[in-house]
Amino acid sequence: MMQKAVITISIVSLVKNSFIEPKQLLAAKTLKKSSAFFLFCLLSLSVSIPLFLDGYATLEKFSRTRV
Repeated sequence: MMQKAVITISIVSLVKNSFIEPKQLLAAKTLKKSSAFFLFCLLSLSVSIPLFLDGYATLEKFSRTRV
């Protein structure tokens, strides 16, 4: 009986490669659902935090000019 070859993919390397080499994210297809969900949440947060901070700074500027 032949066993399947299992390739372990670390979440850290996927996050790093998602910014350096986005095509490497195709390897995430082999992840378990829980690991894929964790990767999705981590990437979403890493992208949304700078956008939130920039938007918050813009809103602060608007609120200071109104007063």
